[in-house]
Amino acid sequence: MMTNKQVFFDWHIAAEGVAEVSVRDNVDLTAKHVLEAFSIVAEKMPKKFCVLAQRHENYRQSLEAMVALSSLDNVLLYAVYGLNEEQLRLAKTHRQMNPKVRVFTNRQSALAVCSDAYKAYKSA
Repeated sequence: MMTNKQVFFDWHIAAEGVAEVSVRDNVDLTAKHVLEAFSIVAEKMPKKFCVLAQRHENYRQSLEAMVALSSLDNVLLYAVYGLNEEQLRLAKTHRQMNPKVRVFTNRQSALAVCSDAYKAYKSA
């Protein structure tokens, strides 16, 4: 598995139609970051794809970043997982703003939902 390292995030293709994205520690994620990241990821992904992400508490996300994530038409869904109560709380906050966000307690469940959503999209 090849990871693509950028200045403020890392990503790789986790499964067909699924990009796994990780924001680096201590980043103040802005709308500009979101748009830059997704333009990079979209170059290597199908027209529509799913995003798998662990929502850790070691970065901050602005309201504008959350709005920017909500506006991306090429993302079918965001499967966000948290490994502790704080991570889950942060993920659920994002879910309140973005109907495409689904929150999970583990990576395997999140990845399975992404894969199923992409397969359903492809077969439609």
